[in-house]
Amino acid sequence: MTWAGLMGRFIRVCRQDWAGLTRAQLAIAVTHLCRGKERVTPAIVEAWEKGQPPRTSEELVALTTVLSRHCLGSREATDFWRAVYRACAERQYPELLEGEDVAYRKDVDALLEKAYEEASAYTQQTNLVWLVGAAQELEAVVIRPEGRRPALAHQRRQEAALVFARAALAEHHGRREGRTAWWAANLLETNADFAEVRLGAAGLGGRLSVLGQRVVAAFHRGHGLRSERDVERLFGLSEAAGARGERAVAANAYLKGLHCLAELRPGLATTRISSAEPLIEAAAADRRREAWAPHLDPVWACLAEGRTEEAERYLAQFEQWWGPAPVIHCQWWEAKAQIALQRGDDPDAVKWAGHSSMRWRR
Repeated sequence: MTWAGLMGRFIRVCRQDWAGLTRAQLAIAVTHLCRGKERVTPAIVEAWEKGQPPRTSEELVALTTVLSRHCLGSREATDFWRAVYRACAERQYPELLEGEDVAYRKDVDALLEKAYEEASAYTQQTNLVWLVGAAQELEAVVIRPEGRRPALAHQRRQEAALVFARAALAEHHGRREGRTAWWAANLLETNADFAEVRLGAAGLGGRLSVLGQRVVAAFHRGHGLRSERDVERLFGLSEAAGARGERAVAANAYLKGLHCLAELRPGLATTRISSAEPLIEAAAADRRREAWAPHLDPVWACLAEGRTEEAERYLAQFEQWWGPAPVIHCQWWEAKAQIALQRGDDPDAVKWAGHSSMRWRR
């Protein structure tokens, strides 16, 4: 896995899967931003996707601008630029920058588990360019194996690593709206199908069990795409997980359904919120795969229904349960901003929103 290969794969995934652009559309958009200094064709875009770095700084800036409008944040754009620089250095000094076959590392499962944890809801520290490349390399050797086959024990590590890699990519994009939320949900459904066949219903446990991943996929569609069918599915998944003995997954599914229901149908979640307390306790007691914070979904449900004092109470419970300083959790900042906004405290709302990823509106 070379940096040129990583860069090319990343451009293709951004263009095709996340932005939904053809090569011709991307070429036109980049050419327009270059203001006549460069003429980019679909063939040039294809060369980028095969590992050829953009020829000029104008091309690179324009390409990054187009991708940022569709699917990249500022940190992902910085990671992409670094990948381009390394791809250029790799071409100039190939003997100094050797590629790495991630799939054949002895610690591949631990490496991708760490990437999944870093891509969680409150940190998102993973290099997205590297993660896309690792996921595609693992898909190639696990799902479409050619050439050398490792020992059975290492094949199992590769399968676990692929589950972690896909889940990490979904974490990166699932909290967005529109096409990327849809893409993340579909990726998790595919991952759940794969885990069920290769690892069994338990998958990797907790949020990465088969049902755990289907819960997160349904939430991405219910929250990011406002899908009422998936909101109902969340309550059904809660019952299914409870019957299977996955108490934390059952609680998470119910609370996520509550969150979405309050956003889509304010007032309908009122009766369900009152019965959420034992479920919060069940989810909070299971800290394996600490990716979800059970107190936050009731916070958002109460805020959607204008119940500010209850939202503050649940947020205080989260602060006690969380352990680390709550300031490292992006949703804590967002909740503080929304609470201040509902109380009519605009200066505080602006202050808290400035520290979060939310788009603050009066």
